[in-house]
Amino acid sequence: MAPFHFDDEIIVQDVDVEGKKYDRVSRIDAKSEDGKMDMQLDVNSELYPMKPKEKYRMVLSESLFMDGSAVTNYFPPQQQKSLADKFEYVMHGLLYKMSEEKGKTGVIKVTAYISFGGLQLMITGPPSRMHRYKEGMRQKFKAKIVTAVSLFVLLALVVGSNASGISIYWGQNGNEASLSETCDTGLYEYVNLAFLCTFGNGQTPQINLAGHCDPSVNGCVGLSSDIKSCQAKGVKVILSIGGGAGSYYLASAEDAKQVATYLWNNYLGGQSSSRPLGDAVLDGIDFDIEGGTNQYWDVLAKSLSAYSKLGKKVYLTAAPQCPYPDAWVGGALQTGLFDYVWVQFYNNPPCQYSGDSSNLDSAWNDHWNSIPAGNIFLGLPAAPDAAPSGGFIPADELVSQVLPAISDFPKYGGVMLWSKFYDDQTGYSESIKADAQEESKKFVLKGEAIGSINVKIKQSSKHVEIDISQLRGYEKHVIVELIKEKSGNHKKSTGDSSLCNHDNCRAVILYDADKLPTEALLYIKWVLERYKACNKIFFCCSDASRIEPLRSLCTLVQLLPPSDEEIIDVLRFIAEKEGIQLPQKLAATIARSSKHNLRQAIRSFEATWHFNNLAEDQEIMTGWEDDMANIAKDVIEEQSPKQLYNIRSKLQNLIEHNVSAEFIFETLVKELKKNLDEQLWKQIDSLYEKYNKNDDSGNPFAHRQEEMGKRLQDPVKKAIHQFMRIEEFIAKFMSWYKGMVVKNKETSSHTS
Repeated sequence: MAPFHFDDEIIVQDVDVEGKKYDRVSRIDAKSEDGKMDMQLDVNSELYPMKPKEKYRMVLSESLFMDGSAVTNYFPPQQQKSLADKFEYVMHGLLYKMSEEKGKTGVIKVTAYISFGGLQLMITGPPSRMHRYKEGMRQKFKAKIVTAVSLFVLLALVVGSNASGISIYWGQNGNEASLSETCDTGLYEYVNLAFLCTFGNGQTPQINLAGHCDPSVNGCVGLSSDIKSCQAKGVKVILSIGGGAGSYYLASAEDAKQVATYLWNNYLGGQSSSRPLGDAVLDGIDFDIEGGTNQYWDVLAKSLSAYSKLGKKVYLTAAPQCPYPDAWVGGALQTGLFDYVWVQFYNNPPCQYSGDSSNLDSAWNDHWNSIPAGNIFLGLPAAPDAAPSGGFIPADELVSQVLPAISDFPKYGGVMLWSKFYDDQTGYSESIKADAQEESKKFVLKGEAIGSINVKIKQSSKHVEIDISQLRGYEKHVIVELIKEKSGNHKKSTGDSSLCNHDNCRAVILYDADKLPTEALLYIKWVLERYKACNKIFFCCSDASRIEPLRSLCTLVQLLPPSDEEIIDVLRFIAEKEGIQLPQKLAATIARSSKHNLRQAIRSFEATWHFNNLAEDQEIMTGWEDDMANIAKDVIEEQSPKQLYNIRSKLQNLIEHNVSAEFIFETLVKELKKNLDEQLWKQIDSLYEKYNKNDDSGNPFAHRQEEMGKRLQDPVKKAIHQFMRIEEFIAKFMSWYKGMVVKNKETSSHTS
């Protein structure tokens, strides 16, 4: 196996927190998924833009090959597969320095410094998380036996759509695809090996993988290569313990600890002479507990989690039944140690889908969405026969009705399926995965200084979506390639570009098309006239006059905002479904205050209902009050460029949700006052008046309207300008408040 120094998922915290110093380079601040590793990484932002809150898989390796062999060329021969094939961004550099932080128990933190031709990576954390650090690297550096180590850093975006995170159970039917074939499909992010069905209470543990192999004669050790192959593709392979049939039982807390030791030594990162699956190190343990007792599973979880300190993170997952709380592992889930929980919404009529999703939605919203776990998955059967007591959801109904209702929840992780055998019969995972899968796609840039650009797209078998704003001057290259790609696919499949039908027609949807420069519009027009074929191109824009060169080729479809009456009808429909008494006058007030924004109206309805008993003349909440309170709290707690940067990202989120500048400014001032003594309110009001002046017409932020000229006639640009004024207000307030705090401290020290 390749000598990985680090292999984990990282989450971007900040980008260029101290300002952008180079046009094509960004400094990324990130943390490992469990928060134990910190890193700063310089990347070519033109080739590979990274954004806060995005998740990436990051690997540090001395080789690009899984066997650890040396790389003799920068680019391996085409016939030779390498790690680079599985990643989007690869850099080669030198590990030139390592430092230590010592505590009472020895080295508690190690920092590695790596240079990639001027770009830098600094990674810090416990020595156990730098997998090869403990193998003599420290001694070699201290003794100056080595002055630098050649390393590759590899990055791949971990992105998802409603169903992109799919977990599958494998192992209970010999007629299903092999483990390596399962991972080769690219459909699954997690594979649960089912099951270790005998363990605990002094029993000899036994794994049962049905017809795949016979562990009694060491017949399953051959799976080791399959497991490693899956992991090299980014698939987490997890051992599922328990199951619906078996003999498992934890007799005591000590028994639970002994089971944890067995699992560590035989399936995870420990050592044993009798590892049933060979030398492959699994990624974690899945608790599919459906019998025995509900005792000591929390002890087992804590004991397994503790092994993460010894090296590779041990992921913990669970598959509880949807009636809440789960009868077997309900207590264990409260430890907060589980990374992924795939709840079984099948074979449980009270909370499963039965023609409509009301029972499922209630269980998800009222209970499972709020448990202390990393991500929650919707567990489903992959075929009707997979769940004799029901719960199967046809793929089209899952995609159109169920997933949209739950996928916006922060902890939603994806879908779990039982099982690979049934999925092979129905193709269920492929049906739901194909619904708007988000991914990063590389586009070749002919004749440009850089050879290619990575762009995030969302696509299915019938369409592809792309946001123009991320193309950064290379619009015509990307759009033309999309157009030609679809045309080329059509001609290749039919042999006749005139034969267009439902099967070979695909839509290309371009957002913010009014941001396209004239040069790009003219070139795209020429391409569209030349490559007619079966493409359906949708140019989505706020101002159709900005894409005038394309008007002769397009049909203009204007989407009008909903009227107050239409919004009221929607609110009444929701109220009826939820059993809420919504006064007609209140519904009309919410509709008017939303300014024809249906999403905001629904949010206001929900926030107002949660805050008060609904009455005709009560105050309307927007649903953004808590966000504003948090921003005000951030302003008071810390006054620094980094804090201002963090607040800017929160304001950007409000912009994206069409929250009005007037509301933000007024609410921010109100929340700031709540955090300050009343004697300071006058200064806040003075700042507010300075940055919120009105012109004669009463429009806010108009004191620079003349100098902005026509730019502020554009509603979008005007909104951006308004938010800039709010940011200026926050920066000025921070400066004033910090100065006041420092002055008060100096005064206090003098008097004492």
